[in-house]
Amino acid sequence: MLNYFLSSVRHNIEIAGEAGGLLCTPTHLLEPEVPWENIEAYVEACREFRLA
Repeated sequence: MLNYFLSSVRHNIEIAGEAGGLLCTPTHLLEPEVPWENIEAYVEACREFRLA
């Protein structure tokens, strides 16, 4: 499940391309049922893509 999540994040960032156009935020709020692991994975995937 986590690998699917990370792949989805990377795919969405790649769609935006080098010129940007994607503001990396999960949503306007975080629902209480969202696992903290998913939030951390999202942030890490965004950071890794920026550094790649």
